[in-house]
Amino acid sequence: MSKKIDISKYQDYFHDGSLFNILKSNNKITFEMSSAEIDPSEIEEDLIFSTDNRIRGILHLENINNIHITGNYKLENLFDVFNLGTILDFEIIDKTVDLGILWENCLPKLRTNEFTTIAIEAERIWWENMPDLQTHS
Repeated sequence: MSKKIDISKYQDYFHDGSLFNILKSNNKITFEMSSAEIDPSEIEEDLIFSTDNRIRGILHLENINNIHITGNYKLENLFDVFNLGTILDFEIIDKTVDLGILWENCLPKLRTNEFTTIAIEAERIWWENMPDLQTHS
């Protein structure tokens, strides 16, 4: 069963974490993501971690007002271009989510890496904790 938490308290733990997928439909966007590995004793509340000691789940953004992405990409196509997204920056301020992602490719795609920033303003932002979230990596 999933648990909703205030993920903004833990945004610093996502540096060097992973972005697994981005889904966009109507006026909603979800980011499937995971923090870097954490010592569970550092977390004060009763938060369920994945088996590899990470905060894993889905960041939900609803009623989108504005999306800005660096580069010539569409949000919903980033995983068509790149294999892996490493989270370098993650910040939630008021109704805006800012992500700095280092994208990497491995064979069979042409080996490359590129940094993009994603800023999304949304009326509702919430985290669904899913320690057993399956990734495509």
